[in-house]
Amino acid sequence: MSGIESALASTFCGGIADTLTKTTISHGGRYRAIVYNYLGVILLLAAGAILLGIPIAFPPELLPAYAVQSVVGAASVAAFFKAYESGKASVLAPLSMLYVLVVLFFGYFVFGELLSLQQLGGASLVLLSAFVLAFEDLRSFRLEKGVLYLLLTVVGWGYYFSFIKLFIPLMGAYMATLALESGVAAVVITYYLTKKKGMTLPNRKESSIIAVRSILIFAATLLYTYAVAGIGVSLTSVIVAGTPLVSVPSAHLILGERMSPHKYAAVLLIVLGLALVLV
Repeated sequence: MSGIESALASTFCGGIADTLTKTTISHGGRYRAIVYNYLGVILLLAAGAILLGIPIAFPPELLPAYAVQSVVGAASVAAFFKAYESGKASVLAPLSMLYVLVVLFFGYFVFGELLSLQQLGGASLVLLSAFVLAFEDLRSFRLEKGVLYLLLTVVGWGYYFSFIKLFIPLMGAYMATLALESGVAAVVITYYLTKKKGMTLPNRKESSIIAVRSILIFAATLLYTYAVAGIGVSLTSVIVAGTPLVSVPSAHLILGERMSPHKYAAVLLIVLGLALVLV
């Protein structure tokens, strides 16, 4: 699978997982949703490493960067779930793609990655559309619920998904994903277990939803890492910015969420922007 194909597959898995975030919160609460989802992802990654015979090794020189990645990633996840607790998936999922701005900044100034003018134009169109989706009322500039928390996620994800690139050359795409997601999970689970809120075992229905979302997040994260290894952080992030093409229709079908016509138009502009990036 090529880097672009990996990024597109990550976009699909991530879009469905975004919609299921709302479902997992509504069934078991924010705390349980975060903890059990991350436990599921780590179990899948660890099982995959064992089945594939991937040696577990960690370069000690990466420990400082690893600590920062773990804390930033955990804080971003906590803010993401907090945003989804009150906001609409059909609005928050497209808006979360603003993290591309941060990735492009780091891609250019830290990693020296360049995009063509056409690709930059497509990325700008994607981001402008996400901005339109963020407001409940454009005339009064009243933000949708959960947007402020999501902006914290945008900054955190921008950093996290940019600096994944530091780990891939020394660890490989799979082991880098396992190590980084394990670090985030350790911070998230430790924090929420100390709060001791709603940490009972999930029932059968909740378990099935958590399992499906964990599988999707596992696939989306791993595919993203392989895409970064193949085509770089900048182009990967711009392609994955097309996640609203999946998350908005799935929020409509699964959650019954509706949007105003101008917001559906914004989603169509994301399609155009993504086409400019890929052509």
